Amino acid sequence: MPFHYYVYALGLLLLSACVELPVVCSGAIEQQLRLQFQRLLVLQDIQGRDSLAVQDTALVIRQISIEQSDSLFYVQDTTSTARLPLHPQRDTLLYSIDIEGMGLRKLQVRYRRIAELVSPECGVKMNYNELSVLQNDFDSAYVSQDANKNFVIRLFIRAN
Repeated sequence: MPFHYYVYALGLLLLSACVELPVVCSGAIEQQLRLQFQRLLVLQDIQGRDSLAVQDTALVIRQISIEQSDSLFYVQDTTSTARLPLHPQRDTLLYSIDIEGMGLRKLQVRYRRIAELVSPECGVKMNYNELSVLQNDFDSAYVSQDANKNFVIRLFIRAN
């Protein structure tokens, strides 16, 4: 191969070493709270025994807000799930959920906050754990975590 090819390749290698790649802060993604609305259905078998079944249900959400805050997270949406933020400076939150045909429902949660430095470029990320439901106006509430470590609260509504 000609000598100028090696010089050209060496020049490209040196130039690419000087290029500063942008920092990707994928580790700084905040955890969220997902509400999943489900109906509790009471079914009877042929012997007349009751059993419960759970069914995802879409509700008309007029709005979802956090008490003592001016933020609205959902305004007039038909959905069976809602994604909500957790507050990085509070340990408890009281959500107000206005559902068409059901009125205003409350959901109060408590969690523990732990600050973690992702990197000097990305800054601090808040990790949340030990989420629990303190109060709710639904028939039942069950807390779990999904594969991305986001909290899921299944809110059960008894079918009419």
